[in-house]
Amino acid sequence: MPDDNPHGALLAIHRIEADLEVVTGLHIGAGDLEMRIGGIDRPVIKDPVTELPYVPGSSLKGRMRALLEWTTGALPGDRPLGLNEADKPGVRPILLLFGLGGGDSSTDFGPSRLSVADAFLLDAFRPDRGRNAPLTEAKFENQINRISGTATNPRQTERIVPGVRFRFDARLRRFANDPELL
Repeated sequence: MPDDNPHGALLAIHRIEADLEVVTGLHIGAGDLEMRIGGIDRPVIKDPVTELPYVPGSSLKGRMRALLEWTTGALPGDRPLGLNEADKPGVRPILLLFGLGGGDSSTDFGPSRLSVADAFLLDAFRPDRGRNAPLTEAKFENQINRISGTATNPRQTERIVPGVRFRFDARLRRFANDPELL
C-alpha cells in the first residue's frame, strides 16, 4: 500500500534524554488550592501521588518553543508563531517541531514532531531513596511602595532549591520529507 502521508514515511523516533539541574531556584506554580494563615501562598506543582515536585513536560516544551521563537526575531507579538510567519527565516523548523497554534491549520506541517514528558526527580533526590535535605524552600516576597518606603502585599512563594536534578525525556519523530530538526 503506498504511503499517502505528505510528510513521507516515518523514518525514526529519536529519544533525547538529559539531566536538568536547578541552578537558581525554580517555581512552576500549582495554583492556589487553599490559603492558610502563615502558609505558602504560591506552592510549586507536585505529583499528586508522591507529593514530590516535578517539571511538567508542557512547561519545558513551552519554554523551549518561546526561546526558539525569540531567537528568530520573527515574533508576532503576544501569540506564538503561525502560518503568517512560516516563510520567515528559521520559523518553519519551529512550526514542524512544535506544531501550529489553535487558529491555524495546514497539511503542510502535519503533526508536531516533538513530544516532551514530565521531568521527575532523579532517584538520588527522592526522600524515599535516602535524601534527607529539603527539596523546596519558602521565599518571601513583597512590593515596596516607593513613596512611603513601606512593604505591601507580602507573600510566600515555594521554590525548588538549587542543586536538585530532574530527568528530561523527549521524543522527536523524523519523517522522510522533513528538514533536519535534530
